[in-house]
Amino acid sequence: MEMHYNLANGTQTGQSTLKLQFAKGPVKEASMLQLIGSAFSVPPRAMNFTPANYPKSASLPATGKIWGVLPRMHQRGRKFRYGLQAGGSTQLLIDINSWQYTWQEMFMFAQPIQANRGDRVRISCTWDNELDKRWCGAKAPRKRCASASPTSP
Repeated sequence: MEMHYNLANGTQTGQSTLKLQFAKGPVKEASMLQLIGSAFSVPPRAMNFTPANYPKSASLPATGKIWGVLPRMHQRGRKFRYGLQAGGSTQLLIDINSWQYTWQEMFMFAQPIQANRGDRVRISCTWDNELDKRWCGAKAPRKRCASASPTSP
């Protein structure tokens, strides 16, 4: 478990709690499908920029269900898209057109998405660079583009 606190509006007192609920019977093992795109470069003063090597994609190792997605993109992010490519078409599952850094949280689907082995998940990220210099994703942790999705058989 990892917990982040947002201090954008100053510090406040508070107390975090964690509640656990144990299964009453056998459960299916779940895993996290991660996709990280960090090799990119954004030119000076480029706005609404998506690198040529995007979208990034990964093949699903087994048939199962995708329960949600945790998008991850830092301060200069502008747009985040996450989709499932299957049978020649792409189903857009998350489409955030005005990214906010504080939205790095798990988004669970109302119903899990059925996916087959070999289907591909795809992420695409777009950035704004108001600086007069180029910056690169691999060297600048503030510019990450990544996702993690809980999956199960």
